Amino acid sequence: MIHAESGDYFNRAELIKDLQAVRTLYRDAGFANVEAEPETELDPVHERVDIIVPIKRGPPVYIERIE
Repeated sequence: MIHAESGDYFNRAELIKDLQAVRTLYRDAGFANVEAEPETELDPVHERVDIIVPIKRGPPVYIERIE
C-alpha cells in the first residue's frame, strides 16, 4: 500500500495518501481506532530519510444498533 520505494525523492503528499490508504484498510476491517503515524530518521550526510510507520490498532468495533 506504500508506493514509495528506496531511492525515491521524498514526497509528502504521496506519503499522506499512502498513510490514509493504510488507515482505511484497517478501518474497513473493523478497527475504527487505528494509529499509523510515521516516524522519521534523517541522515543529512547522505541526504536520506528512513520512514517507519508503526501501526497501533484498537479493539475491533461492531455495530450494535442502527436507528
